Amino acid sequence: MSEYHVLADTPEGNNLRVAVHTDVPTGTNSAQPTGVSWQTAVALSRGNKGSVVPLLDPKAHGLTSGQIVETIITVPDDRNASNRLTQLEADVATEQAKVGTELATRYKYWGAEGDVA
Repeated sequence: MSEYHVLADTPEGNNLRVAVHTDVPTGTNSAQPTGVSWQTAVALSRGNKGSVVPLLDPKAHGLTSGQIVETIITVPDDRNASNRLTQLEADVATEQAKVGTELATRYKYWGAEGDVA
Protein backbone atom coordinates (compact mmCIF):
# COMPACT_ATOMS: atom_id res chain seq x y z
CA MET A 1 0.00 0.00 0.00
CA SER A 2 1.17 3.52 -0.68
CA GLU A 3 2.38 5.63 2.22
CA TYR A 4 0.25 8.57 1.11
CA HIS A 5 -2.75 9.38 -1.05
CA VAL A 6 -3.62 12.90 -2.18
CA LEU A 7 -7.32 13.32 -1.50
CA ALA A 8 -8.02 16.86 -2.65
CA ASP A 9 -6.49 20.11 -3.80
CA THR A 10 -7.96 23.46 -2.86
CA PRO A 11 -9.51 25.42 -5.74
CA GLU A 12 -6.77 28.00 -5.34
CA GLY A 13 -4.19 25.23 -5.63
CA ASN A 14 -2.28 26.22 -2.52
CA ASN A 15 -3.04 23.28 -0.19
CA LEU A 16 -3.31 19.52 -0.51
CA ARG A 17 -5.32 17.22 1.75
CA VAL A 18 -3.36 13.99 2.13
CA ALA A 19 -4.05 10.62 3.79
CA VAL A 20 -0.82 9.37 5.36
CA HIS A 21 -0.26 5.72 6.27
CA THR A 22 2.26 4.95 9.01
CA ASP A 23 3.46 1.48 9.99
CA VAL A 24 2.88 0.56 13.62
CA PRO A 25 5.98 -1.07 15.09
CA THR A 26 6.06 -4.70 16.10
CA GLY A 27 7.00 -5.58 19.67
CA THR A 28 5.30 -4.89 22.97
CA ASN A 29 4.65 -1.83 25.11
CA SER A 30 5.46 -1.34 28.81
CA ALA A 31 2.08 -2.49 30.18
CA GLN A 32 2.38 -4.84 33.11
CA PRO A 33 2.36 -7.70 33.76
CA THR A 34 3.42 -8.89 30.28
CA GLY A 35 3.17 -6.03 27.80
CA VAL A 36 0.74 -5.68 24.93
CA SER A 37 1.71 -5.68 21.29
CA TRP A 38 1.75 -2.18 19.83
CA GLN A 39 -0.44 -3.33 16.96
CA THR A 40 -3.00 -4.93 19.30
CA ALA A 41 -3.15 -1.76 21.40
CA VAL A 42 -3.74 0.38 18.31
CA ALA A 43 -6.31 -1.99 16.80
CA LEU A 44 -8.37 -2.37 19.97
CA SER A 45 -8.28 1.27 20.97
CA ARG A 46 -9.15 2.65 17.53
CA GLY A 47 -11.98 0.24 16.83
CA ASN A 48 -12.94 -0.85 13.36
CA LYS A 49 -12.18 2.41 11.58
CA GLY A 50 -12.18 2.44 7.84
CA SER A 51 -10.15 4.56 5.48
CA VAL A 52 -10.91 7.92 3.91
CA VAL A 53 -9.23 6.69 0.73
CA PRO A 54 -11.90 5.56 -1.74
CA LEU A 55 -11.81 1.86 -2.63
CA LEU A 56 -9.10 1.08 -0.08
CA ASP A 57 -10.02 -2.04 1.89
CA PRO A 58 -9.02 -1.26 5.51
CA LYS A 59 -8.87 -4.92 6.50
CA ALA A 60 -6.66 -5.96 3.59
CA HIS A 61 -4.30 -3.05 4.19
CA GLY A 62 -3.77 -3.52 7.92
CA LEU A 63 -5.84 -0.60 9.21
CA THR A 64 -8.23 -2.73 11.27
CA SER A 65 -5.48 -5.04 12.59
CA GLY A 66 -3.37 -2.16 13.90
CA GLN A 67 -0.51 -2.67 11.46
CA ILE A 68 -1.11 0.73 9.86
CA VAL A 69 -2.42 4.04 11.20
CA GLU A 70 -4.08 6.52 8.86
CA THR A 71 -3.90 10.25 9.53
CA ILE A 72 -5.03 13.19 7.43
CA ILE A 73 -2.88 16.26 6.93
CA THR A 74 -3.21 19.47 4.96
CA VAL A 75 0.04 20.70 3.47
CA PRO A 76 0.95 23.81 1.50
CA ASP A 77 1.36 23.24 -2.22
CA ASP A 78 2.94 25.43 -4.85
CA ARG A 79 1.84 24.13 -8.25
CA ASN A 80 4.70 25.96 -9.91
CA ALA A 81 7.48 24.68 -7.66
CA SER A 82 10.01 22.39 -9.28
CA ASN A 83 10.39 20.45 -6.02
CA ARG A 84 6.65 19.89 -5.48
CA LEU A 85 6.86 16.10 -5.07
CA THR A 86 9.98 16.32 -2.91
CA GLN A 87 8.24 18.75 -0.56
CA LEU A 88 5.11 16.59 -0.36
CA GLU A 89 7.17 13.52 0.50
CA ALA A 90 9.07 15.50 3.15
CA ASP A 91 5.74 16.56 4.69
CA VAL A 92 4.59 12.92 4.70
CA ALA A 93 7.84 11.77 6.34
CA THR A 94 7.44 14.46 9.02
CA GLU A 95 3.89 13.28 9.73
CA GLN A 96 4.99 9.65 9.93
CA ALA A 97 7.73 10.52 12.44
CA LYS A 98 5.23 12.54 14.50
CA VAL A 99 2.73 9.68 14.48
CA GLY A 100 5.40 7.20 15.56
CA THR A 101 6.31 9.37 18.54
CA GLU A 102 2.66 9.90 19.46
CA LEU A 103 1.94 6.16 19.29
CA ALA A 104 4.86 5.39 21.59
CA THR A 105 3.55 7.91 24.13
CA ARG A 106 -0.18 7.22 23.83
CA TYR A 107 0.04 3.44 23.99
CA LYS A 108 3.10 2.95 26.22
CA TYR A 109 1.02 1.54 29.11
CA TRP A 110 -2.14 0.64 27.20
CA GLY A 111 -3.56 -2.61 28.57
CA ALA A 112 -1.78 -2.53 31.93
CA GLU A 113 -3.70 -4.27 34.68
CA GLY A 114 -3.27 -5.38 38.23
CA ASP A 115 -4.79 -5.62 41.68
CA VAL A 116 -4.60 -3.09 44.49
CA ALA A 117 -2.95 -4.63 47.53
